[in-house]
Amino acid sequence: MDDERRERIDALLFRVHRTKLAFEARWQGRAEVLARRYQLHRFCAEYRKNHHRYQRIAAARKPARPVKDTDWREPMQHDELGLPLPNQYNAYLCMSECPELSGLVGYDLSTGRMMLKAPLPGDWRIDKPDFEMRAFCRDDLTALLVFVQAIGFPRMRRDTLFWAVRRAARFNELGPRHEG
Repeated sequence: MDDERRERIDALLFRVHRTKLAFEARWQGRAEVLARRYQLHRFCAEYRKNHHRYQRIAAARKPARPVKDTDWREPMQHDELGLPLPNQYNAYLCMSECPELSGLVGYDLSTGRMMLKAPLPGDWRIDKPDFEMRAFCRDDLTALLVFVQAIGFPRMRRDTLFWAVRRAARFNELGPRHEG
């Protein structure tokens, strides 16, 4: 009887030991999951605490605006909001590098006047398909200002644009017979 009893006790102890090992293995995995959750909770709390600081750092690292490599606007000067400044440098850059405006005006050396060498952008006169070069006038400056404001310079002033038109015209000087 002692042998039977001892076998039953050994079997019982074996089952208890096996159950204990299974319990420890299950709770060891659970403890690892809880440790990861606690670690993530701590990281999230730390992130929330410093969230505004991280946003300021990220904003400082971010460029003011995306720039294409072939874009004529790349060398422009911008304000803190990323908008082009309405200064003389940007106005002249617009008059000399913008595909629609480059070479539009010239300076006639024989008469000393600024000349409009091509139709203004947005000028759709069906009755006059052939354009003849003519003197640059105030109405041309107004139409040019409207175009420049529409392509991304909403704060451009008339006198700043006039300075840029004069400078661009001087770089496109025409000979006595209007050859350029």
